[in-house]
Amino acid sequence: MADTENEVQVVSDDPQEPVKPMEPEEETVDTEEWKMEKYRIKVVERIQDEITKTESEVTKTATELEEFAYNKAVSKRTYLDFIARILVYVAQFNEKKEEKARAEEKGNAEESETVKQEDESQETTDS
Repeated sequence: MADTENEVQVVSDDPQEPVKPMEPEEETVDTEEWKMEKYRIKVVERIQDEITKTESEVTKTATELEEFAYNKAVSKRTYLDFIARILVYVAQFNEKKEEKARAEEKGNAEESETVKQEDESQETTDS
């Protein structure tokens, strides 16, 4: 068994050979990968997919949204955080718009009901 969580043991087929702990591999994450055009294009496509999937009517294009995130980011982590927020924003954009429209309709319905009640009371006083 490994002594630590990150330590992995190499098991040999030869029972006489002792088990050697395997050194944890260094992360091979390219920290500058997010700045490359190819990577950014994939992100723009992902944002556009979300806009299309949710039929969102956001006021900016996928390219503009990605550019915003890219210009604000100082690292890959912050860039991906911005992109995640953008995807959530896009997904919720129509929901907020629909809620606002429903609230306005409800307000108009209540307003028209009040006007209707006023009209009815006006008619009864006129009679």
